[in-house]
Amino acid sequence: MVTDSSTTAPPPAVSPTSRLSHDARDAARALALDWIDALAAANNRLHEQPDDVEAVHQARVAITRLRATLRMFREPLGRGLGKSAER
Repeated sequence: MVTDSSTTAPPPAVSPTSRLSHDARDAARALALDWIDALAAANNRLHEQPDDVEAVHQARVAITRLRATLRMFREPLGRGLGKSAER
């Protein structure tokens, strides 16, 4: 099939820097949301079984990795959380 290139609009111009920062922000958010989901799952397990040592471990791991993700991606994420929420 042959298409007439004069009828199709060119893709919008996006600077590589803008695209990278957008991609980094999306990746950081996805990682953070994954760790929040893991923390919520561990919390649910602890609610059902308060003596579940493995759930406590999983919660601590999720918190540690969430904090590391937020620290590593502080610049792409920006200061949207505020200082008290970030701590």
